Amino acid sequence: MNRFRPAARAVFIAATISGCAHDVVLPDESAGAVCGDGVVQNGEACDTQSGGCAECRVVPTWACPANHCAPICGDPVDGVVGDAPGCQNPRKDTDCDMTGYWMSRETAFSRDTVIGAVQSTSAWALYRFSQSGDVFQVEEHLACGNHSSGSATIDPTSGALRGFLAHNHQDPTGLHGPRKGTFKPLSGACSFSFDRWYEIHGATEDLLPADFSQHPDLASLPKLPSESDPVHPTKQSLTGAIDFDGDGTLGFGALVTGVASGTRYMVGRQWVEFATTPGKLIPPKSLALIAAGAWDLQESVISVTDCGTACALIAAGAYAAKDLATRTTLVFLGRSLASPRVASVVQAAPRKDVTTDLATCARVRSALPHETSLTPP
Repeated sequence: MNRFRPAARAVFIAATISGCAHDVVLPDESAGAVCGDGVVQNGEACDTQSGGCAECRVVPTWACPANHCAPICGDPVDGVVGDAPGCQNPRKDTDCDMTGYWMSRETAFSRDTVIGAVQSTSAWALYRFSQSGDVFQVEEHLACGNHSSGSATIDPTSGALRGFLAHNHQDPTGLHGPRKGTFKPLSGACSFSFDRWYEIHGATEDLLPADFSQHPDLASLPKLPSESDPVHPTKQSLTGAIDFDGDGTLGFGALVTGVASGTRYMVGRQWVEFATTPGKLIPPKSLALIAAGAWDLQESVISVTDCGTACALIAAGAYAAKDLATRTTLVFLGRSLASPRVASVVQAAPRKDVTTDLATCARVRSALPHETSLTPP
């Protein structure tokens, strides 16, 4: 839905010519454009009713020349083809192959520990995969943060967004990488699986299992750093906690807004895995895939700040709602950085510059908006 911005106020300039008794009113040539009027003006990249134009900005993987939007495809390096000349019916040019850049959104559900209300969480990432035979693995990975909504709205601090980029790497540079999966032909379609992956935020990775393939329960792992009273922390049981955000406070920061507002610092540990079922295979050459998953979560809130009289509510954690289906949505961008579709999202080679990676992640989140539906599509 388009939003509208009020035009800037006219600028009133007092006449300074001797003898002039009246002010002169001049129009403001920099007045803001009106998004939704169908006219592309200063500050707008597009202004049309299209899935490729959102709030007068071009959606990643689309192009809007002359205000006519269409998915980007057709370049030989994209790995994406369509029916000329308007690129209708865009699709991959290979079957059951994960090779290339993909953006992802994991959708999971938890319940707060106060009243058991459902929280919907989206977690975003960028991947570059390589595939040999039926097996693929992660070659490059950016963890792009998360967002939760429900009884409260929860977002990582700006420092936490940087922390996500610095830890839990799923590519070969990580302590437990590369993460692997399978993508193979089955019954005229494609069967997908993505191996179980464990990660931890706000604490050292030695609190994760040594061997992910053994699939240990979280409850069997060493205890997380904790505080009996996060409102009045003693800092006596925080062995293993780290300053994830680089802001001088242990744990990773989350901004909580809603009935109660404030900042809480936590340690979190989870695992997640995904696989298609026989009744929900991936169509060949599909640019997007959705697979069901399973997950588990442990949270330990170790301090709260800026919460006034609502600190006890801010200090409440959450647990995985295992009766609600977890899922991942992956969208294919292209095979290389030279692909126009990839370049519309990935601002430069990942893991070279944090500022650029943050800009890439912002585009991933924009292209795959937060999802709250309890029912998989």
